Amino acid sequence: MPDQTPIYDESKVPPYTLPELLISGDGTRIENRETWQHIRRPELLRLFESHVYGKVPETSVTMRFVVRSSAADALNGLARRKEIRMSFDDQQGGPTMDILLYIPNKADAPVPTFLGLNFFGNHSVHKDPNITLSTAWMRNKDEASVYDHKATEASRGAVASRWAIEQILERGYALATVYYGDLDPDFDDGYQNGIHPLFYKPGQSQPEPNEWGAIGAWAWGLSRAMDVLEGEDAITPDHEVRPFVYGVRNALEADHRVASGRDVDPLPHDDD
Repeated sequence: MPDQTPIYDESKVPPYTLPELLISGDGTRIENRETWQHIRRPELLRLFESHVYGKVPETSVTMRFVVRSSAADALNGLARRKEIRMSFDDQQGGPTMDILLYIPNKADAPVPTFLGLNFFGNHSVHKDPNITLSTAWMRNKDEASVYDHKATEASRGAVASRWAIEQILERGYALATVYYGDLDPDFDDGYQNGIHPLFYKPGQSQPEPNEWGAIGAWAWGLSRAMDVLEGEDAITPDHEVRPFVYGVRNALEADHRVASGRDVDPLPHDDD
């Protein structure tokens, strides 16, 4: 991304011309799926990488996961519940991402999954008392019972109405969610917490101007969650991504496993 001062006033945006969606960089008209997949789609992804979301560093990180808890009869027998912790560093105390997964018990074949980020911890998407209460930093929010940047027991199910988990399960879909703050806490710390430092080169202390920011990190985390879901025999490769953070859906377009997606803001959040 260009290293320049952000513009927040639309009247100060200089003249520009948006690229044609179905005309390639060399002027070729895109008229079929094959040329879209192999020519135009990669070109557009490079444009988004360059001008919007930044480049994901090529440094590899060690990833491993463990099932922290499981139950075969969650939600009154409606689903199987798993809590899976994914670690991104061999060192104890490194960043981790907790995945909450519900799989419908009535399914007799692999099912597609609704996968999304949440703002207030996995425990906030349902009142299920067996969901582990997150101890991660969170934005203060009275409606979510988050105080002093920590969740409380009253935070359980704070945004349950936005997720409709029972309805999703009853219709034969699985549901998986991740707290976005596990990947990058939503406050300005110069990218010193979360996953960004794992990708820094020697002497680097923050992303380069052309590298990813928070949205790129959140999208990367959802892709890693999909890596885990691919190991579940009860789940198909098709995922309806429900990021719940504006822009994450678009940043995920590079992942071919995303069947469809939407951006939804589950609860207005303050700037404090």
